[in-house]
Amino acid sequence: MDHRKINTAEIVDRIQTEIRKWIKGFSETDLVAFAKGEWIPAIDLYGDRERLVLLADLPGIGPDALSITLRGDVLTISGEKPAPPGMERAAVSERKCGPFRRTLTLPFRPDPASVKATIKDGVLILNLERLAADSGEEIKINVG
Repeated sequence: MDHRKINTAEIVDRIQTEIRKWIKGFSETDLVAFAKGEWIPAIDLYGDRERLVLLADLPGIGPDALSITLRGDVLTISGEKPAPPGMERAAVSERKCGPFRRTLTLPFRPDPASVKATIKDGVLILNLERLAADSGEEIKINVG
């Protein structure tokens, strides 16, 4: 048996820090959906001051089932994850299906002309470049 002293306060502090980092990535709408038990796709966003890459796990969802809009620095991805056939008779059902919506505030306003979206192997890949001047209009992004 390990008899090292456990610092409970330190463990709780680490857990709280991780939860804060996790929550920071969600908008208020995302948190409400999460609280309701709705499906929220996992997203990674990385890059630098001029370019961003967004990856979103969207298994079983094709380009026609997605809506991606950009208004200024606010990106919204929405759609519906279909339930597999026969799910009404499932003995165990842990994977979530149904409509979803993710809204993120990006660290800068992307250039609408530079946005490229593809979906491969169930992963949405968005490439965004910084806009020199902002018009503020909403654009729809096609996945190709």
